[in-house]
Amino acid sequence: MNRLAIAAALLLCVRVLTGCGSSPDDEHLSIVTSTNVWADVAAQVGGDLVEVTSIIGSSGDPHSFDASARVQLTLSKADLVIVNGGGYDDFATTLLDGLTTPPPAVTAVTVFTELHGADDNEHVWY
Repeated sequence: MNRLAIAAALLLCVRVLTGCGSSPDDEHLSIVTSTNVWADVAAQVGGDLVEVTSIIGSSGDPHSFDASARVQLTLSKADLVIVNGGGYDDFATTLLDGLTTPPPAVTAVTVFTELHGADDNEHVWY
């Protein structure tokens, strides 16, 4: 996997959205990720400009995660959402689809597929 390419795509999203921040302190871009893997990438790329929240920690299984209204509320308040895609974290896209005005979302598998012409692979972060 070309981590630099994914990081560059994420950085572009961060830069584009920085001026549109609606986070409580308006100094940080609020990023919500489906898993801690993408939270780490977002934190590394965004640095001091972002506040990152991961829905599922390292011990959770996205395939069997039971989402709630609280998770949907967290997603709705984000300036940017990062999901894995490829069937790995369907709960996140389902919750986003249920929002009247969903925040912008980046699907990592789609970014990787577009950059490399590869098939969708839910474990792209490996």
